[in-house]
Amino acid sequence: MRWPGKIEAGGRSSVPGITMDLSATFLTAAGGEMPKDKPFDGVDLMPLVSGQGAVEERDFCWRMQRSNRTMKAIRRGNWKYVNDGNTMDLLFDLESDEGERTNLNFTHPEVVMDLKKRLADWEAEMDAEEKEVLVR
Repeated sequence: MRWPGKIEAGGRSSVPGITMDLSATFLTAAGGEMPKDKPFDGVDLMPLVSGQGAVEERDFCWRMQRSNRTMKAIRRGNWKYVNDGNTMDLLFDLESDEGERTNLNFTHPEVVMDLKKRLADWEAEMDAEEKEVLVR
């Protein structure tokens, strides 16, 4: 991000963010307030990028269609769990394995179970939300 006078040039952070955070961050930067009735999915990163604070650790969850299967994933801290279309469970330590080459599923079953539960909770929350349908 670049904002002369507000964000120090050349700054770096190892804190994960996601594209959805940009809406909340830009709203705050423009002087707006987060809506109370329909909160954004992302969080405001201004405290982090301006050097004025931190961002609370959180889970990143997603699912995507890949031809004949649905892949689901969650990232929490350095851990990333992937359910590859119910064919296999994959667990990666992104701090030591950025390329996701070594599956640690069998050596850290407690992490897999925790992340699977968190992912299932997120999916239940997403499936329970009211969906707005745009009709043209």
